[in-house]
Amino acid sequence: MRDSIAPMNNLELQAARKLLMMDVSEAAAEIGKVSPRTWQYWEAGRSPVPTDVALEVEAMLEVRLERMRAIDDQLAQLAEGETLKLPYHTSFETYAAADTAASKTLWRIDQSIAAMYYTEGHAELVA
Repeated sequence: MRDSIAPMNNLELQAARKLLMMDVSEAAAEIGKVSPRTWQYWEAGRSPVPTDVALEVEAMLEVRLERMRAIDDQLAQLAEGETLKLPYHTSFETYAAADTAASKTLWRIDQSIAAMYYTEGHAELVA
């Protein structure tokens, strides 16, 4: 994780948002509680990224890392030739149907993780 003392810059904010598979409107509403235009100003470097927003983004990235550690543990327990199957939900509604405690934020995080493990050849995606 990055040094929490240093402020998050516009490029780091944009990279984190994309890693979390959120569009500007979602990030603005769910993380910043601001208009999409304000979020765009932060990402463009026209306005500094507020500390509370940076901390919220970092907390989301930490949740992502924790969830990845759990998947890494599952991968380590697989027999040779076995493939881990990870759920991939193309809509929040199907994600919420599978997990009643679901949130849109966790849905985005889990989809980001599943996509990464799939593209790296470590898992198969299932509905």
